Parts: sequence; C-alpha cells; structure tokens
Amino acid sequence: MMIYVLEFLLLFSGICCGVLSIGRLQDESSEKFAAWAAAAGFAGLLCFFNNSGKSAAVTAAALLAVILVISKFLYHLNWKLLLCCGCSYLSVLLLTDVLSYLILCRYFSVPLVYWLVFLLLCRVPFYFALFASHRFQECISNFSNYYTSIYGTPAVAFCGISILLHMAFAGRPLDTLTIVTIVMLSALFLRIVLAYSHIKYQREKELLDTIEMQKELLEQNYAAVNKAYSQNAKLFHDFHRHLEVIHQMADRYHAPELSQYIDSIISPVQNISSMVWTGSQTVDYIINSRYEKAKNASIRMEMNIEYPYNTNIKSNDLCTILSNLLDNALEAAAIQSRKTSPDTCSINLTIRRIQNILVIKLENSSPEPKYTSDGELVTVKKENEPMLHGWGMKNIEAAVQKYDGILQTAYADHIFQTTITMCFEGIEMDSPES
Repeated sequence: MMIYVLEFLLLFSGICCGVLSIGRLQDESSEKFAAWAAAAGFAGLLCFFNNSGKSAAVTAAALLAVILVISKFLYHLNWKLLLCCGCSYLSVLLLTDVLSYLILCRYFSVPLVYWLVFLLLCRVPFYFALFASHRFQECISNFSNYYTSIYGTPAVAFCGISILLHMAFAGRPLDTLTIVTIVMLSALFLRIVLAYSHIKYQREKELLDTIEMQKELLEQNYAAVNKAYSQNAKLFHDFHRHLEVIHQMADRYHAPELSQYIDSIISPVQNISSMVWTGSQTVDYIINSRYEKAKNASIRMEMNIEYPYNTNIKSNDLCTILSNLLDNALEAAAIQSRKTSPDTCSINLTIRRIQNILVIKLENSSPEPKYTSDGELVTVKKENEPMLHGWGMKNIEAAVQKYDGILQTAYADHIFQTTITMCFEGIEMDSPES
C-alpha cells in the first residue's frame, strides 16, 4: 500500500507540474484547478496500469501522452511545441529516476520504498526551481521561439531514456546497463550542445537582421532629414535676415515690445544653427540641439571638436554614434542632477584626429551604472518603453565596427566615460559640406 501511495504522489506531481510548466508559455494561471484534477485522475489510472505488469518504457510513453493531451485541452498549443516541452520535462525526470534506481537499488540494494521516498524528496527542489527560477523561464521562452527547429532533440532524448528505463527495470546485467548509459548520455550531451549552438546562432542572426533593418531605416531617415534641411536652408537663411531687418525697423520706430518678440524668435534659432562642428549639416544640428537641451536642463556642456573633412566616415554613421551617445549622456546627467544639483553635472564631448584614427571621447555625470551577467549595460529607460531597451548601444557598436573601431566605457567618481576609436581613410573632396 505504501508503494502504491508513493507511486501515486510521484505520478500526480509529475503530471501536474508538467502541465503547469507548459502553461507558463501563455502565463496561464487560471487553469490550475483543472490541471490538478486531471493529474489526480490520470495518476490513479497510471498506478493501476503499472500494477498490471506493463513495461516501464510503456508507462513513460503513457505519462508523456497524458501530459500532452491535458496541455492541448487546456492551452490549445501547437503539437510540436507540446512535444518539445513535454519530452524535455520528462527526460529530466526519467533520467533522474533511472540513474538513482541503478545506483541505489541495483548497486546498493536499497529497498524500493526507500528509493521512491528519495525520488519524492528530490523532486521538491526541482519543482520549486522550475516555477521560481528565471533561468527555467528563459528556457521555456526559448522553446516557444525555436521549437520548430529543435523539437527532435528532446524527442530523441526521451526515447533513449525510456529504453534505458526499460532495460534497468527489466533486470538486465549491470555491465550492459553501464555501457548503454554512458553511450546514451554522451550522445544526448552532444545533441544538446548542437541544439544550444543552433539556438544561439538563430538569436544572433535575428539580432543582426534587426540591427541591419534599423540601419537601413536610419539611413533612409537621415537622407530624408538631410534633403529637407538642404531645401529649407535658403528659406531659413532669408527668413533670419528678414527678421533682422524688421528688428532694426522696430528699434528705429521705438517699438520695444516688437523688438523683444523678435529677439525671442531669433535667439534659439541662432543658438541651434550657428555653430559648425563637423561640416555635415545634420550632424552639426544634432550636436547643437543636444547642447540646447543640456542648457535648458542647466547641465554644463563643453565641446572640443576637431573633425577632419576628408574621411570616409559616413554622416549617417556619425549621426548614429553621436545622437545615441549624447542622448544617453543627457539622460544619465538628468538622473544624477536630481540626486545632487544640476550645477554640479556636466557633459564633455571631445573629437580628435590622430593620424588616420578618429577618437570620440564623452564624459558625463552619471549614477553608478548596472551591468547584466553578460557584461552589458542595463538601460535606464522607462519600463513602458521595452522595445527601446539596449538598442542605443547596439547601434553605436554596429556603426563603430564598420570602421574597425573599438568602444570602451569606464566609471569613476560619478563620471561615466565613453571612448570610441575608429579608423578612416582620406578621400578627395572639393569642399566640405556646408
């Protein structure tokens, strides 16, 4: 009777946790009672099935079928995805069962009831980790993204472990079981490594495709902005001169209110448009506009720029680098200013040429940055902007790598420093862009 109760608890917990773990793919939490009820019913049937003398491999296949049928009924997921998750889940459980059985029951002759108690105690921390660990949740998410290309791996693993389970409970010689176990685990490990490499390759390929698409969109936007800027440059210039004439006439006819109004229009226009830093109108506009943002936020910004005109560095790449760097610097300095005082926060941008190497150095006030386990900076963007997280630095790195460049960051004394070096080739130019 004790063995029957332990078998029921193992089967019930295995079915229930397997179904609920698959339900996490859709964040389903309302189907727990149905999963428990179905797991209890099928666990009882499987216990009766086991006592009728059926093969352990057949029992494992029946257990997989039960989990797949209940999950399909509750969550309506794709069969391949269900097979991938179900086989992976049961492969871990059954591999633990067969190895512990071989060690405890076959080698050390531990009674079967003690082995069942040991399994039940071992599954408690496994189930806890399954539902509490973020790593497990990430693995489950990977299944939902890449199951069409890797579902064969857990299916083959399940079949191999089921065969080993059958051989172990059928009383085959220990030497044979040991050889089969070693061969099967080696093949399984190799297949898992290949599947992991495939997933990693797919994720990197998707990331590169996304960055390439963003670069194309950025180039299109840059071309559109540059065209619009060039078309309006003459009109903007003439409009500015007309305002100066009207300002002189207002002074002559003693209209101070009109003069003040014209000054309020001319001042920000002069501040944004007057300085030429790189010779590219769009890049200069980015630098000047960020300077105005810093000024409006009472953040001191100093620039020391010596940019060579005759380089093969494209303006859209320079726009990508400077716009993301300066936006990140402004955001970090603004956060730091709320902790201390805007007067103590600063941004220093330096661009220098050393032979055929362009050096961009940006120093800005910042709170201490946080890093992920992979060494990447944690974004400070708001949580309602999840699609923007981390893309700024990725775009910078992609643009820098086009010129065999290096991006380095450092932090000390509330100052975050970014240093970029890029190699360039000189090109012949009639005159710099204006």
